[in-house]
Amino acid sequence: MKEIKFCIISDPHYYSPTLGTTGKAYELRNESDQKMLAQSGAVLRAAFDEMTSSDIDFILIAGDVTNDGERVSHEEFRELLYEYKSKKQIYVITSTHDWCSDRNPRRYEGDNVFNDVPCLEMKELPEFYSDFGLSDAISIYTTEAGNSSYAIRPAHGLTVLCLNDDYNGEGGSGFSKEHIEWIREQSENAKRRNDYIIGANHHPYLLTELDKIIGGEKNTRYKNDLACSVAEAGLSVVFVGHTHMQHISRLDTPCGRPFYEINVASICGYPAPMVFCTVANDELIIETAHLQKFLYNGQEYQNEHLKNHATNLFVKVVRSASENKADEFAALVASIGIGQKKAAKLWKYLRLPIKKLDTATVWGTARLLNALTFGKAIDKKAAKAIGKERVLDIALDVFLNIFDGGINTVCENDARYKVVSDALALPHKAVSVLHIKNKSLKRTSERIRSLAKPIMTGGEIDSNKAVIKLTNN
Repeated sequence: MKEIKFCIISDPHYYSPTLGTTGKAYELRNESDQKMLAQSGAVLRAAFDEMTSSDIDFILIAGDVTNDGERVSHEEFRELLYEYKSKKQIYVITSTHDWCSDRNPRRYEGDNVFNDVPCLEMKELPEFYSDFGLSDAISIYTTEAGNSSYAIRPAHGLTVLCLNDDYNGEGGSGFSKEHIEWIREQSENAKRRNDYIIGANHHPYLLTELDKIIGGEKNTRYKNDLACSVAEAGLSVVFVGHTHMQHISRLDTPCGRPFYEINVASICGYPAPMVFCTVANDELIIETAHLQKFLYNGQEYQNEHLKNHATNLFVKVVRSASENKADEFAALVASIGIGQKKAAKLWKYLRLPIKKLDTATVWGTARLLNALTFGKAIDKKAAKAIGKERVLDIALDVFLNIFDGGINTVCENDARYKVVSDALALPHKAVSVLHIKNKSLKRTSERIRSLAKPIMTGGEIDSNKAVIKLTNN
């Protein structure tokens, strides 16, 4: 069998410029987001230029193709797909942002936000994007809600299941028992053809420690059980999106078949990954490229622009506190959904500590924490080694590592790793010292403590470059 090459991107979140790209309301929305809005089309065009000029056979898109399901965004994005389809076959999976599941579509005009934006419904999406998957499908599964999963055979020797996991029949994401049985049937058919089989859907199965803190224990168990069900049905390698974080995870399942999840970060924001894959010799070879530049309104922007945009909110919040700008602070904090009144109240309590972040050094902060904990908080030798660095700069690097999967990894004996690890262990130490018995709080503090290794080192599996064993029997 000849090599099969493809590229997968996720979370384009295409945003039509007709929805507003200027004014105070838009700027606050734009500044509170890791992803690009006005520049999304330019970013996508640059990514498609790079992908279609390579020697890949096809392109996969793993959901959330529009910002919030706006009809105009869908129409413009589809035109972009038609333009590039003449160069490479493109297969689209849609997800919750593509039918605006929160029913809060927005357009911006001056200081005002309007919600009178026509959106596509879930049941309209399969037909709307039929030229990008369904028309080539060898099998289709449609749920009661009207969304569709489909199987394709884009090359001899490979079956791809493009799964829509927006509806599990019980009001959540995932798959019903009938949907799982369809996956099993497609897996068995692929096996009879001696095909390798891989899958792609939007929502992840294997939650990172950070996801577990946010999602809770019940959601973690549900997701793990879903991964086991999918693996038992014959699908053990799946690409996902949603989190905007680059990450590769493995779960050993009861059926004896390991389950691999390749979580692809968003193409429309930092780190803007394009995951190039090669299927050959019983292996899936993954090599991630990152968009290095794009052209917008005649000006060239580098990947650094995406990085700065991702950290922009934090930097501006710190600056507003440092410059004693209460109104600006409240507006920025409110833009992430906290609300203007709560944001204004936070100003009283957070202004001074946030202001300190603008100048606080690692050594100065470590000395303070160690004085409060009798020298047991932060490793002194490590803190001295990077003592002149700003705490804010290290915090921003950690934040970016969460998204990029460890492009710039740090080994465990590095001073930076030790300082971050000790800092993340502080809540757990506090819980232990204070003899707090609340199980939920103890579990959360333990998970916060365990974040350092996957964030700083990139995790057990390199999230940007890996080789996964495949089987077609």
